[in-house]
Amino acid sequence: MLKASEVKLMDGQTYTDVDIIPSDDGFVIIQDEVVTQILHHAVASISYTDSGSAHFARGRALAMYYDDAEKIREILEEFGYELEELAKFINESLENPEPTENEEGSGKGDNPYE
Repeated sequence: MLKASEVKLMDGQTYTDVDIIPSDDGFVIIQDEVVTQILHHAVASISYTDSGSAHFARGRALAMYYDDAEKIREILEEFGYELEELAKFINESLENPEPTENEEGSGKGDNPYE
């Protein structure tokens, strides 16, 4: 459990000196015998003054940051390769354009007005 000196909610409600447990969808706040689950979007801010809790919160935030950065790097590489292939295809088609139907053949088609 983490020690939070203050948890402010978006509706203005404030919890002071509580234990909290981060979860995937929010935080579980433990105050005396009351356990309250609050979703992420309802939290305005959390202040950690306990050094261990602050260190854990910082580490969790950095881990999420690095995980996101790795996912973004993979996506950019994937799109980079796809864009390189598309650019190569466009360049090749500009260098060696395929003849259109009107350009094919000797020019003598079914049209008597040619």
